[in-house]
Amino acid sequence: MVIRSILVLLCLSCFLGLLSSGCTVPRNMTLTNFRRSYAPVEPDSVEITTRLLLKPPYLEVGHIYVEDNTMEKATLTAKQRAAEVGGTMIVDARAGLMIRNVGTLLVIPLFDKMYFVKGVVVRRRDPVR
Repeated sequence: MVIRSILVLLCLSCFLGLLSSGCTVPRNMTLTNFRRSYAPVEPDSVEITTRLLLKPPYLEVGHIYVEDNTMEKATLTAKQRAAEVGGTMIVDARAGLMIRNVGTLLVIPLFDKMYFVKGVVVRRRDPVR
């Protein structure tokens, strides 16, 4: 009976630990062009590319790093954050899977997997009239 109670408590603590570890999702956006602010754009219009296009006609707006439970969510969140600050493209983008150790249960390590998207948010320079 005592062993059964200990096993139930261990399973419950493991479940609560995994549940609470999935609640914190980092989403960072660092602005690098403080001189100007841009109007937000539609998230669907934001492109993501692995190429580096920082010469004119593009202006660097900031750097972005997003983690989420699925790659689709991470990509969508990155597009939404870039759109909020007026970015039209995320260049030099990197995406992948990150596996972290979130603790141990007795001597068994517990892992959590997160997908990430990072890159440089840029905006197409407005044409001179």
